[in-house]
Amino acid sequence: MTSLKKVVLRYGSEDVEIFIPEPYFFDEIGMRKVIPASDPSAVIEASLDAPIGTGRLEDIAVGSNRVVILVDDLTRPTPIYQLMPSVLRRIEKAKIQRDQITILVATGTHRPMTREELEAKIGVETLSQYKVVNHDYRKKEEQVSLGKTPSGIPITVNKSVAEADFVIALGNIVPHRYCGWAGGAKIIQPGVGGEATTAGTHLMITKDPGARLGVVENKVRHEMEVVASHANLKFIVNTILDRYANIVEVVVGDFRAAFRKGVEKARKVYSAPIKGQADIVIASAYPSDINFWQAGKALYSADLVVKNGGIIILASPCYEGVGKHKEFVNLLKYKYDNIEKMIENGRVKDRISAAAALAVALVTARSEIWLVSSTITDEQARKMNVIRYDNLQAAIESAIEIKGEACKVTVMHEATEILPILPSGRNDS
Repeated sequence: MTSLKKVVLRYGSEDVEIFIPEPYFFDEIGMRKVIPASDPSAVIEASLDAPIGTGRLEDIAVGSNRVVILVDDLTRPTPIYQLMPSVLRRIEKAKIQRDQITILVATGTHRPMTREELEAKIGVETLSQYKVVNHDYRKKEEQVSLGKTPSGIPITVNKSVAEADFVIALGNIVPHRYCGWAGGAKIIQPGVGGEATTAGTHLMITKDPGARLGVVENKVRHEMEVVASHANLKFIVNTILDRYANIVEVVVGDFRAAFRKGVEKARKVYSAPIKGQADIVIASAYPSDINFWQAGKALYSADLVVKNGGIIILASPCYEGVGKHKEFVNLLKYKYDNIEKMIENGRVKDRISAAAALAVALVTARSEIWLVSSTITDEQARKMNVIRYDNLQAAIESAIEIKGEACKVTVMHEATEILPILPSGRNDS
């Protein structure tokens, strides 16, 4: 009788047990086990006392009339409620009044946060004492044009940001497909950018092969930083978190210099060396399980782990279904070249959806995508050109049966967050 390897995998808010026959089990990767800060408040205060590339917040904010504090939304695990009190105290030291401060949720192209979500994210006390607003990328009347990027992309940002004389950004540093790493300037673009700006920067993945997971210096990142400079981003507070969203480290200061120092630190948490590529990759999308738009980020890290012709089994409940970008779903059935032609011919209304579909098409050109989800319907799965299962164990057994006795199976924890590193060092730059 073949012995079984038991693995506990996160599926949304639950832990599920899966069993893989020992002869097929090849590798198991995830975020590195690190010791979180024993006193997060002390770490936050120490970082604010020693900013990178700028003066201290309470010094450089003096004389500002309109201050905007950007925070990321519920799709990110950043503990804003822990960061915000220290940031607000420093701003008060600069003699800035509460009515001069706006907290703007950098939703990007996501839905607005509800009152309950804002209370959990920002904190009840802060929410009751300060003006808090959700960004809406589709409302052109709430945006201001600030010229163009070096590549010609129009720069439009939220009016509150454009009219502020001091902008602060609170976010998290993690590997990201479009710009190498999230954090820094990314909270400006796409966080508070207009639709044309966001579509333009996202579509650059078709033009720059350097724009890939884990690569810091690439054209998309540089364009985002131009947008952030135009938008008067003066100061960032970025976290590095462990797998449970506990603070490990915090970097603050200049959105270029502090961010890059943060990436150096983040590599120690998110880099995941692998033995090699596998025939079957089981990828947990935790903690990005809100919808398929977010869970799909796991495909980009899994793409580095799967062999040509392999199978990626994406495990996510996708609590809110496919997400608000409905055209994204319809585009997933097309190949990369077909999507590009549709964009060129003006047959795509939502160019942001097209950019995401192009990124996924690069994955499906090499491997099959199977989806284990409790909310995505069979009809939606067919439109997305994915094979859907209700049960993760059943999907694993079917994949092994298809791939045969010599197949290798790798399990990925926190697949939306990690940076797989092949023995050759691929993507470690």
